[in-house]
Amino acid sequence: MDDLSLLFVCHGNINRSPAAHVVARACLSDDYRIESAGIKAKPGACAARKMRIAMSQRFYELGGHRASLLDEAMVDRAGLIVVMTPKYAKHIRDTYGRASVLLGHYLVPQQDRIADPGFMARNDPRIDEVADQIVEATRRLCEGLE
Repeated sequence: MDDLSLLFVCHGNINRSPAAHVVARACLSDDYRIESAGIKAKPGACAARKMRIAMSQRFYELGGHRASLLDEAMVDRAGLIVVMTPKYAKHIRDTYGRASVLLGHYLVPQQDRIADPGFMARNDPRIDEVADQIVEATRRLCEGLE
């Protein structure tokens, strides 16, 4: 385990976790190892178009992202595991015996989950809300680390 290592986890690693990953990469020094993965990811999949657009409007680029499936080596490397919902926190705990934190707990007011744009239509205004929540929460998380 590396104290300077973050792992962001969501469902498919094509929306929320890669968005948090790019925000953290922009906020933290190069000393930090930052990874993202999905518990049901299809390795090599591109970031979802709707999230690429939402994040590019916030000046973060997801164009080069390729999905990774969560595995034990990633969990072992992570100093801090950040998840999007309590369901994923339970998965991490039950499968790998590790604790994690909810990204939504860095929002004001705190939230237990960051909604999944994968279940939203491409023009759903909630996608922008999710992108804003990820940016805000990830920046706050990073402020506490630096």
